[in-house]
Amino acid sequence: MTSFRGFAAVALAVIGIGALAVSGQDATTYPGSTPEQRDVFGRDVDLKSLVDSPANVGRLPVTVAVIDSGVAQAATDGVRVRQWRCLPTCEAERPRATTQHGSQIASTVLDASTRTTDGPNPVGNAVRMLSYRIVDDTGRIRIGGAARALIQAREHGADIAVMSTVSFADRKGLRRAVTGFGPRLIVAAAGNRSGSIDSGVPATYPCALPDPHILCVTTARADGGLAREAATGPISVDIAAPGTGLAASNSHGRRVFVSGSSYATAVTAGAAVLVMLAEPGVTPLQAADALITAAAAHPSLTDVTRSDGHLQVREAIDVAARLQKS
Repeated sequence: MTSFRGFAAVALAVIGIGALAVSGQDATTYPGSTPEQRDVFGRDVDLKSLVDSPANVGRLPVTVAVIDSGVAQAATDGVRVRQWRCLPTCEAERPRATTQHGSQIASTVLDASTRTTDGPNPVGNAVRMLSYRIVDDTGRIRIGGAARALIQAREHGADIAVMSTVSFADRKGLRRAVTGFGPRLIVAAAGNRSGSIDSGVPATYPCALPDPHILCVTTARADGGLAREAATGPISVDIAAPGTGLAASNSHGRRVFVSGSSYATAVTAGAAVLVMLAEPGVTPLQAADALITAAAAHPSLTDVTRSDGHLQVREAIDVAARLQKS
């Protein structure tokens, strides 16, 4: 993926999660269920036919690593999740029932990539889900765990890593792990601090790193405009994606409304998976390039993201198809 990412040297040792809110209100819709979101998610794509296509034989599933607070099995609609705890060394563990944020991230990835209707997911086997818990029992995010999780995810065959946690600490170990994950794709949250993160005060990692395989995501409203509490930066931030009022499954399988750059990041990771399903042979980095190329312009996104636009999956699939033919 061609990149002109900026690098910021100033950092503060503060850690955060790129989610704004999780309401207790039940949600019954899925991404793509409203007219505005249906355009974004490309629901005219016949996913079942794609997954069953001879071109995908031997190529599926696409493997996604969620590096977060852990994923409860109840949130993934029957898609089996392999679990590790990386605090900072990685050890296998059973799914936990108290891992709300990571569960909702995994649910959103699956909703964006394979969900077609309410009810059982007919093509959930197209995605293999790996979970790496980097949040300890006190709720603190371990940077060393994030670095180790990326290394493990690479060794476990992940195609895409979802990093919806935001770090303001510059650590050599994390830098090395991010660099080593290439040429696979890291989809990272820009955070929920409105204003530009290009200045580097504080720097937002991993978005601040110059590695070309990082796709940094900020939050858009359903109409494609920039959300109120959304980080920006034409050097660090690549694209905006829906991240307000989405429905996701929590750790108990209950549908709730969620908002924030964490979920915009998960939506974008799912979109990259969908592009890969639609166009067999497309690599994760090519899928990311297609998403950026196909981004739809919006006045509020001009000069505040690298793409100047927001996610459009149907158009990205078309771009990937042209890439395959060239």
